[in-house]
Amino acid sequence: MQDLAALFDKSAAVLQHSLVGGRYLVAKHHLEAGDVVLQCPVLLTAQLPSWRKRICYACHRMCQARLALRCKGCEQQLAGQAPSETQQRASAAVGAFEVLQDHAAELGKRERLEWLSALTFLRQALVKACWPEIPSLDELLPLVGRIISNSFGTYPDRGAQDSTEDDLLTQAADKADNASFFNHSCHPNCYVHRNPTGATIIAMQPIAVGQELTISYIDEQLPQAARMLALQRDFFFRCNCSRCSFGLREGSSRRKAKRG
Repeated sequence: MQDLAALFDKSAAVLQHSLVGGRYLVAKHHLEAGDVVLQCPVLLTAQLPSWRKRICYACHRMCQARLALRCKGCEQQLAGQAPSETQQRASAAVGAFEVLQDHAAELGKRERLEWLSALTFLRQALVKACWPEIPSLDELLPLVGRIISNSFGTYPDRGAQDSTEDDLLTQAADKADNASFFNHSCHPNCYVHRNPTGATIIAMQPIAVGQELTISYIDEQLPQAARMLALQRDFFFRCNCSRCSFGLREGSSRRKAKRG
């Protein structure tokens, strides 16, 4: 727990734990609307080999010139290796990743079969590559579960002058680090601003010291039934936030009134 708490030393959040709710984050000090709660650098990026020389490893922007050697935005070499700080962040986040819930046992039958098929192909490729230790399917599936349950996609800012629709089609960045410790609420007090190099958690309203920090995992403007279905399907839990609980009580009261 102490090692995980160190992930938030330079943020406005403090990691807490309870027997009922598990790990959650609270405000370290009073926050006003617009205050930055946490900066979350991207942990891992994935690019198609055919686009390797057109996407910058440093800022993840796509270069419009096919034969360009350096990124116009940050002057980094396009064909170079991933920055060492990215590798360091990945190493530091391994401990945090391992304690995340994987929900592998809760995958649907069809989704489970699809992942098992893909992982079987991966194991066969590792065998052909003479990989020293081949993980079993039982070891690989929980890793997949942690990724799909805790990752945040990051995308280029549509409002940026140098971003294009091609950016969204040719590169993707996922992260599964300290942002994964924010609990969900359909009436959150923080929101996530995503960009190509990570994500920033920002306060939406005044937040008192010790108050839990929450974000929305889904579009909170959806109807309650759609929200609960999406959360159960994609994140494997039933939402009991104040907004959903009030909606259930209100619906129950209406049904009783009709019967009466």
